[in-house]
Amino acid sequence: MYTQVRKMLQFKNVHGSAVKDEGTKFPSRILFRRTDASDLQAAERLYNEYLFLLSWRNENFVVVQDLFVAPAASGGCWYCIFDYMETSMAAVLRSPMHLTANHVDYFSYNILRGLRFLHSLGYAHGSVCPSNVWLNANDDIQLSHLCYMHPADVPIAAEASAE
Repeated sequence: MYTQVRKMLQFKNVHGSAVKDEGTKFPSRILFRRTDASDLQAAERLYNEYLFLLSWRNENFVVVQDLFVAPAASGGCWYCIFDYMETSMAAVLRSPMHLTANHVDYFSYNILRGLRFLHSLGYAHGSVCPSNVWLNANDDIQLSHLCYMHPADVPIAAEASAE
């Protein structure tokens, strides 16, 4: 079904890229994030992110395609499949590319649009950082790693002390 192509070093929290072979002439490229089945908290976060992304489509969020658990014989890991994005904002900031004021304005505008949509639903992202902002050469900007999102009216410290 999926064939791993390579580890994506430009993404801190993505396990790798793969191709999805659907029997077509041109298989589609995807990204995937893997979580060990033994880490129940991470698996729950990944599942919640998957459900959120399925329920609320927005051009400033990553597009989720699938979630599955591998058979126990092959590790029993959870895999979340996303549309392919080329790089992260962290990789762009580390690169020698010179960013202009127009780049900064465009990036900021799209990140804030995504956060505004999330806040209008009553949630906060919980982990906005350059490695969680994904980019394509055609200027798509999408927020990822929504597994740490929480209700906006509940501060993280209060949420942690309640557990």
